[in-house]
Amino acid sequence: MIHRDLKPANIKITPDGKVKILDFGLAKITSEELKTSQTDLCSLTGQFMGTLAYMSPEQLSGKEIDQHTDIWSLGVVICEMLIGKLPFKGDYEQVVIYSIYPGS
Repeated sequence: MIHRDLKPANIKITPDGKVKILDFGLAKITSEELKTSQTDLCSLTGQFMGTLAYMSPEQLSGKEIDQHTDIWSLGVVICEMLIGKLPFKGDYEQVVIYSIYPGS
């Protein structure tokens, strides 16, 4: 399963210290055995889905995505935790997109 929208708002720590990932509204099931026609409708290639600042270059370019998309997003979250700000930002959406994926 690919979450496709990892960001601080979707990562919570329980009182007993366990990390929970929330909001699987944009998740994409990757196992062929588990896919249904209903899940395929929610995961069309080429659609912008997710929170821009945490999106991977593959998401922004409309290419097929895999688990590396979530690894990228987690990296952005960790970077934001370490430096206190987003690594990719801009006054306009296109500036942020170009910062993440210069080929856009």
